[in-house]
Amino acid sequence: MTITTDQYRRARHIAEDAAELLRAAIRPDARGGPGLHPRILLTGMLLTLDDKSGATVSSIHETLTVKLPRNLQWDLGVLTGTPEKHRKITVNQLYKLTQRISAQLDYTERRAPDADEATRAARRGAVAVAVATALLAPTLIPRPEGHRDYALDGTGIWAAERAPETLPENVEKAVEVNTAYGLGAAPGKGKGDKGASDAAYGGKTSKTGELEMFFGYDCEALVTVPNPRGRDAARTEPHLVTELVVLPASTHITEPCLGIIDRVLATGAPVGRLIVDRHYSYKKFDQWLSQLLARGITQVADAHANDQGFRDWDGMRVAAANFHCPSTPDHLGVIPSPAPKADADTVRTTRERIDERRGYAMQYVERLNADGRLRVRCPARNGTLGCPLVAGTVPAATAAGLPVVTPPNEKDRPKVCCQDTVTLRLLTDEQKSTMKLAQTHYWGGPEWRRDYARRTYVESWFGVLKSKTATGLTRGTHQFRGLALVSLVVACAAATTNKRMLREWHDQTGLGDPTHPLLQPDQEFYGFAELDADAAAAVDREYAAAQATKAAEQAA
Repeated sequence: MTITTDQYRRARHIAEDAAELLRAAIRPDARGGPGLHPRILLTGMLLTLDDKSGATVSSIHETLTVKLPRNLQWDLGVLTGTPEKHRKITVNQLYKLTQRISAQLDYTERRAPDADEATRAARRGAVAVAVATALLAPTLIPRPEGHRDYALDGTGIWAAERAPETLPENVEKAVEVNTAYGLGAAPGKGKGDKGASDAAYGGKTSKTGELEMFFGYDCEALVTVPNPRGRDAARTEPHLVTELVVLPASTHITEPCLGIIDRVLATGAPVGRLIVDRHYSYKKFDQWLSQLLARGITQVADAHANDQGFRDWDGMRVAAANFHCPSTPDHLGVIPSPAPKADADTVRTTRERIDERRGYAMQYVERLNADGRLRVRCPARNGTLGCPLVAGTVPAATAAGLPVVTPPNEKDRPKVCCQDTVTLRLLTDEQKSTMKLAQTHYWGGPEWRRDYARRTYVESWFGVLKSKTATGLTRGTHQFRGLALVSLVVACAAATTNKRMLREWHDQTGLGDPTHPLLQPDQEFYGFAELDADAAAAVDREYAAAQATKAAEQAA
């Protein structure tokens, strides 16, 4: 399939700023010259991914020298020189450029063992932050006023190279093997050696919902989530990845994920609700939830299996990070989330039990803050049940069909039964573990379900990223080993996916700006004709002169 002028125009728009940053980050080649401009590599990578042809050096070279029309080869610099004596880039030149990128920007101990910490940090910032961010930026559009919610999720990406041994059977074994191999495959030797791998063993959720072990990388991505809308209402914005980070599988993700959130906040864009799955809500309070709260962010999170069951806290019964009356029935302690394909009766029963337990929940007078402080009030004082200790609530609850509880004996009554409100502070590890799931909506309730359902946006984005009929970022897409180049490939694939989602949303709703470089309508397509020698020479004469003029203007 030949690349169209419009495909090329969009790829150049995405690649331009990132290419300049990448050029500044790598030194001249060994002969002292500037070498091949990274613009050629990034544009070719974007076009090849868009064409579902992968991102290997050979496939990029084919895209640039065969699928790209001859006039555009001159425009990009794939063809240089004069009409009579022109040069076309070779596959070896592209290989040399990728080797320079690896040599100057690899930052892990495996790939850059002699680099100091300052150098590692600078390299990580150059490729994993600056260039990746620059590739995504052109695919983003301003969010509608009042839209500030995001979903965060990760996906496993298989490495191209062979794993150092048989896949481990579980995550614990994976960590053990990763430690033995220094987080990656042992360095290779011999001609054509690509060096050590930055990949590692890890676990990811398979299409069946079960844990699958793999050897590769973890891509953590922050996706815009539209505000909830009514039935049949137009979606007012597309769901796009704003920031991402690529890590070896099984890497501790809290610090890198907070880093991509901070990059969004640094642009002045607010982050309101952050929708995450159990992988994130299960992290330690001080490392995750406290950090979100300090940034003014509210999590919307699902409960982990370890969050089930009642925990005692000063006489109150805590379940799913919500405080309940001391007299809450025992059978409401464990309410597991329904399986993804649970039948209607199971879903209905689960929701009924959650609604029943919610009636015993304490009222939050002050929500949990980053310092671990909160204040609650007895549910009888909030009108959701009746208790003899709160005057008038028993007849009112009986008339309304609400539960009526028998309070604890006077000597066993907790403070919440004896005073209007109770202030609590998270002081122990157990208390912090109990409150990791704290969020605005009652877990499992209708408001929570409506909010959490928007997590499907990040799942669908990853679906397009990996679909063989779309971007196709699957095993074998590339053959790079270091995080520097792997991050570039993933960022280019993410930018391509964003472009697809943006254009699809615009086509469906008509709400995008038609003057945006990625949303401008395509020219009428009439197909291609194969050039003969005379026609190719005519193209060379026309576009070589234009390219020479442009080069002279840039040099001046």
